[in-house]
Amino acid sequence: MLGFITWTGFYDYPDLEKKIIKTKFGDTEVLVWKIEWKDITIICRHWEDHQFLPNHINFRANLMALKKLWVKAILSFSVAGVINENIELNKWAIITDLFTPDNRLPNGQICTIFDEAWEKWRWHLIAESFYNSQMNSDIKEIMWDDIVENATYVYSIWPRFNSKAEIRNFKNLGWDYVSQTCWPEAVLAWELEIPYAQFVYGVDYVNGVKISPTPLESWWFN
Repeated sequence: MLGFITWTGFYDYPDLEKKIIKTKFGDTEVLVWKIEWKDITIICRHWEDHQFLPNHINFRANLMALKKLWVKAILSFSVAGVINENIELNKWAIITDLFTPDNRLPNGQICTIFDEAWEKWRWHLIAESFYNSQMNSDIKEIMWDDIVENATYVYSIWPRFNSKAEIRNFKNLGWDYVSQTCWPEAVLAWELEIPYAQFVYGVDYVNGVKISPTPLESWWFN
């Protein structure tokens, strides 16, 4: 089964079955899309009507629900702010690396599935990459050519947008995109051994990147 983590608009699609999945981290809501002989499991991270701000999302429950449903691979889609002024707006990007200032969930807890000892993992985990390179390659070949490749994503853990000084720091370190949701998903999927790919859509240049703010009417998703 394939899993999507995506935006709220999927609640408007017809013929999707809503299910509540119970996990040790809490209950979460999934949508099941039946396509011929395949089922696709969808998690809209903000829930219906965008009721959850980024700091309200139960990331661990979401990823555990996908594991319980035997999801074999996860595609994550989101909009993001563009830090790198050389990247055009309104383009999809394949994320291949990530950064966060702290390895914590929005509620302050450590971002990990392993809240108790697990016999399988006796040593520290080593992550060469949180993203599945084969998934990135396959989807790029299938979907489109006009895509930003090898992009770096930085995670902002608060519900507010970043200050100019914060963005200037991100820019000086060479990062490309910023948003408030995808980093915990990548880390938790990796710990759960579910192949994960992340695609972001750059909708605006973030605070201070350009002299003038990006006009709202220029957003393709608006």
